[in-house]
Amino acid sequence: MFPSVGGPIYHKSMAFPQTRHTLIQRLATSADDRDWQEFLADYWGPVCRFALRRGSSPLVEAEDVAAQTFEILLRNNLLARWAASKQAKLRTLLCSVVCKVQANARRARQTGERVLDELKHAQFDLSDVPNEQEVAFLAAWVEDLLEKCLHELAAEYHREAKGDYFRVLYGRLCDQMSIAEVAAALEISPSAVDNYYRHVRQRLTERLESAVRSHVYRYAPPNEAESEFAAEWGRLGQHLKEHGGLEDAIRRAHSLVDQKQLDRARPQRIRDTLTRIRVVEG
Repeated sequence: MFPSVGGPIYHKSMAFPQTRHTLIQRLATSADDRDWQEFLADYWGPVCRFALRRGSSPLVEAEDVAAQTFEILLRNNLLARWAASKQAKLRTLLCSVVCKVQANARRARQTGERVLDELKHAQFDLSDVPNEQEVAFLAAWVEDLLEKCLHELAAEYHREAKGDYFRVLYGRLCDQMSIAEVAAALEISPSAVDNYYRHVRQRLTERLESAVRSHVYRYAPPNEAESEFAAEWGRLGQHLKEHGGLEDAIRRAHSLVDQKQLDRARPQRIRDTLTRIRVVEG
């Protein structure tokens, strides 16, 4: 399903697109609201999931971390610093800021200090973070991307009057039902359950590949986009292979947070963050 990795197209440093131009370049210089909206739409979910994995609970606390993370990126001019560093990685920067925001939030609860006031003068290491944090952020990014693809597929199957196709996948993976249980619940044969499941899984893979390609093309220079897509797709496949496959990733994504709850809150929290960014820029 996923391409093999380890060949000439794969390199660990390309686990996320090494963006030097396009969206990041605009964010670092003269971004408008649409640029920030696009960036936050891409990374709000992964940052929230990463924060949840590191102990920010409930979801509203993880969303506070996400809002502070993006505000700090602007206040400390970190995107410009990141874009100017040949060794830096976007995931490294995001990991570094999230971890520091969470550490300061814990101290703030104990001392009453203002987190953002302290972080205005904080130093961020753009060169490296522990490998387990990079892996955790990659997992958060994959989970968020999978959830988006699943929601799009659910809508697509319902438009095609094939809702049971998606119900089969949801029942098998999210509700952890057996084939016999799904067949009985939907009043279809076990062989139909198997066929529906294969159909949805294949379409999900295609949708996921398309989503990864779109993400890379938003960030990578045009002359590097295709090679970076190949590397990113290979890295995603390797990550899934090492962590239980596509099915386990879907289960983890579903069990961590109610995606509907995250999606309901996301637009307003992004608007609020954009408002604070405008204040900082002004």
